[in-house]
Amino acid sequence: MYYDVILLAHTVEKGLSQPSPRPRFGKQKIVALLDLCDRYRESWDQFPIEKTYGALLAYIEWHMNAKEPMGELESRIVGFVSRCRDRGLVNRGGTKLLPQTAMERTMEKGGGLLESRYSCRKFDDRIVSREVVERVISIAQRAPSQCNRQSSRVHCYQNHDDIQGLLKLQKGASGFAEGVRNLFVVTSDMAAWSGCNARNQSFVDGSLFAMQLALACSSLGIGSCALNLAVGNARERLIRIAGNIPHGERLILMMAFGYPDCEEALIVAKSERISLDVVATFHNH
Repeated sequence: MYYDVILLAHTVEKGLSQPSPRPRFGKQKIVALLDLCDRYRESWDQFPIEKTYGALLAYIEWHMNAKEPMGELESRIVGFVSRCRDRGLVNRGGTKLLPQTAMERTMEKGGGLLESRYSCRKFDDRIVSREVVERVISIAQRAPSQCNRQSSRVHCYQNHDDIQGLLKLQKGASGFAEGVRNLFVVTSDMAAWSGCNARNQSFVDGSLFAMQLALACSSLGIGSCALNLAVGNARERLIRIAGNIPHGERLILMMAFGYPDCEEALIVAKSERISLDVVATFHNH
């Protein structure tokens, strides 16, 4: 239900972000959304309700600005928004305006950072502070996810024995594992997905999150190295047990991270990229 509410609330947000939203769009989905919210318990995590609150508040405001009636659902939508306001819930949905200047600043800064990323395999002994780790993860949360499900989860380890145990099970960090003082394990909450059509989506969303995690590290002067988890079911279970990772989360990858050891010149793999002609195909008429 947590993910179903998020999914339906996001359909309202997507509708509002279209170039020309249609008045009273999404009637059936809004009915389903409100029905779920009526059943959603106040003792549960309220993020989905707060997201719905913001999305439907924006829905009301759009219709008011467009001088369009909301139709038969108006009283129910307004009632839901009023109850959320009375409960003191936070508005966590809807739309936002991006000023042109903000987009220009993003374009100016983006390329250099993205092209400068590298895989670091030589870290100093520092444990990255909780504050910095939380900042890295909060940046990673801006990664896209299917219908904004946000199924990705990240487990952080900074105990030496825990890290060594996990890396031994991963079996891909030989030569530098002993120097790893900080480790992420990225997973996907499988409760977010249903049906055979979504069988690979956890890996897609989890990989997007992991890439954003690596870029977030780079943006804060932290090195990182992605470590694949191409393992069988038996070893995946052992990793979940060793890392105290819930059974319902599927492993995506591990990521060693920390401050690069720069007392001497830091040596990293050159990792030249293959020709753009091989990667890109332009289907122009």
